[in-house]
Parts: sequence; structure tokens; C-alpha cells
Amino acid sequence: MTGTAAVAQTSSSGGLGAVRSATARFHSIAVAEQHGYALLTDAHKIACIDMPGMGWSDITPGASYTEPALRRAIVEFVKTLGLKDVTLAGESMGATVLNQEGKEVPIVMGSYGIGVDRIITAAIEQQHDEDGIIWPQSLAPFDVVVTITNMKQDDLREAGEKLYSDLQNAGLDVLLDDRDERAGVKFKDADLIGIPFRITVGKRVSEGLVELFDRKTRSSEHVTIENVVSQVQRHVSSNS
Repeated sequence: MTGTAAVAQTSSSGGLGAVRSATARFHSIAVAEQHGYALLTDAHKIACIDMPGMGWSDITPGASYTEPALRRAIVEFVKTLGLKDVTLAGESMGATVLNQEGKEVPIVMGSYGIGVDRIITAAIEQQHDEDGIIWPQSLAPFDVVVTITNMKQDDLREAGEKLYSDLQNAGLDVLLDDRDERAGVKFKDADLIGIPFRITVGKRVSEGLVELFDRKTRSSEHVTIENVVSQVQRHVSSNS
């Protein structure tokens, strides 16, 4: 395969970094996925999801990398087609460009692909614990989940439904867990799904308080119902 490829290192330490492009004098990238290792030879340009533990200066042209530290997943690529077909479109359409010598040559046909599911997979592999996914804010399906601990209590249900509406009106993506399940089941499911923040509507509603839980740090605090929406907004904004 010739062209460029985007790769994500799947080290278990560290978080998913920013996407960047690094120009390197290589020509093709072959990934031995059955072993989970990358084999790098010659490519023009490599765009990657940057991971800790290795810089582009550590990559040597023509070298074969088989260490677990270099385990990667391809998430994007640009490649030319087979030599037989690569100029077929240009020749049939009479489409040409001038090369470095000023000679007309047929345009080169290639293809581009991006694996959205592989980006998600790489993110989950980097961001998880024994309880489930810990979504980065930018990839999370929801910003916050409102968990009503007991649907049979009218005051909890009404407070939870109002919070759900207020959070939506504030422009947040919200999931309302209003299932008739035990609180423990709801907490475990929320941890498994990995939504960044959870608001627990429980017995302290009578005091005007709800619990705000941070999935990543596993820290929690009691916040007044009047202030919880603005507090979630601040957390989401700072994490974005």
C-alpha cells in the first residue's frame, strides 16, 4: 500500500492525544494486524492520533517494528490503486497533469478511507476502567445522565424530570434514567456506558440537593438543584 495512513498507538498508559500530522520520508505502511504490530517501511506522510511513549523521531525509515509498545490501529488512509488501474481513469478521460519534467502524464487514481469505528475502539481502549468506558467529552454520546433512584416517589420523579428538561434547555445532551430498577443497577449501567457526568436524584432532594458524580475522577459532591445545571455546563465546557 502506498500513500498515507493515520495510526493510533494502543498503549494502556496515558490518554488519547490531539490529532496531528507528521511528515516523514517513508513510502508504504503495512500493518500486521493479526499480531497487533506495525511494520513501517517507506511513506510520504503519516497523520496520526498522537499517543504518549513514542515520538516520530524514534521511527527509522525501512525499519521493522515488532515491539508491543508500537502496537497500533489504522484509523485513516489514502492510497493509490494497483499499478494496472492507477492511471486507467486518467487515460480514458484524457485527463493529464504536467510532471516535474514538464511532460504530460495521466492523473493518478486513488482512494481515501476513514474508520470511524476504529477511532471509537482506540478511544475506548485508552479510556476505560474495570467498571466500563470513560468517554472523552468530545466523543461521549451524552454529556450527563440524570438518575432517579426511586421512580415510585413522586418528589424524586418530578425533580428528575424537571432537571432533565432544564439541562436540555441549557443546550446539554442528556440521558434520563427513569427505569423501574434498583439504584445500584442504574449506577452500574451508567458506569458501564461511561457518560462523563451523572446527577443522582435521591433522598436529599427534600433538602434541595442532588449528587453530581464525575465518571473520570470518580469524585462526587452534593450540589443544590438550583446550581447543578450551571455547574454541569462549566464542567462540560472545561472538558471540551
